[in-house]
Amino acid sequence: MFVLCAASAACVSKSKHEATTAKLHDAEAANAALRRERDRLHGELEAARIMMEGKLAATQDELDELRKQREAQKAQLELFRKFTDKLHSMIAVGDIDVYMRRGRMVVGMPSQVLFPSGQHELSEKGKGTLRKVAAALKDFPERRFLVAGHTDNKPIGEKLKSLYEDNWDLSARRALVVTRFLIGEGVAPGSLAAAGYGEHDPARSNKNPGGRAKNRRIELIVEPLLAELPKLPGDLRSEGEGEANKEPGAEKKKPEAEKKKPEAAEKKKKEPAPPAEEKIENEKTPAGKGQ
Repeated sequence: MFVLCAASAACVSKSKHEATTAKLHDAEAANAALRRERDRLHGELEAARIMMEGKLAATQDELDELRKQREAQKAQLELFRKFTDKLHSMIAVGDIDVYMRRGRMVVGMPSQVLFPSGQHELSEKGKGTLRKVAAALKDFPERRFLVAGHTDNKPIGEKLKSLYEDNWDLSARRALVVTRFLIGEGVAPGSLAAAGYGEHDPARSNKNPGGRAKNRRIELIVEPLLAELPKLPGDLRSEGEGEANKEPGAEKKKPEAEKKKPEAAEKKKKEPAPPAEEKIENEKTPAGKGQ
């Protein structure tokens, strides 16, 4: 009877152990599954965080760029106001005009104010006008200006063909004459450039006399400052930046090369001179070869 009870207890103990082991395995499997799920969620959360940081950075860059553009617009409006104030008297009588074209401020002067018809030399009235313009330009030494010559689309007349090849030639010469006159009046040469557009950049239609008169003009185009330009992508480098980065490396390598020179010279000094007989034999060899 006692043996039967002991066997029965052993069976119960074994079955409980197996059940407990099975539960333990199930719990470990469930725990492993939970860990995998936790890692997956952590990965998704990290990816979402990185994406949100990228979006926030991009949004901040966009806001900074918008602020920069707004400041540039304010500066341009202030510059426009200053120019119109300084040149008010000439604007009032129609000798010049100040306007915005293609996002840039322009001081426009009709050709008939500056030049006799079909010529590139300045008239006396033109010189007087440009003296006042030069005085205004000198108040903005940080600015650069493009002096652009323009004509209408009427071809050069037969009498003028000996002087000018075409409208492009006439417009370029006029622009250059204006540029040199402004420099003579004290405008810094480095702040000026000249260009001739001929009839290829009309401001008005050439189909009527009024439009053609508007197209015959000299424009002083105010170039934007670097701070007013849109932000360039990071992978675009400024001109000369690559060379500047290379130069320090080249300077570092130079001393190493110079160090090697004394070592080579020292090694050469230490090498024993060849025996006299060997030297004589070497000198005889070319003669034998020539025979």
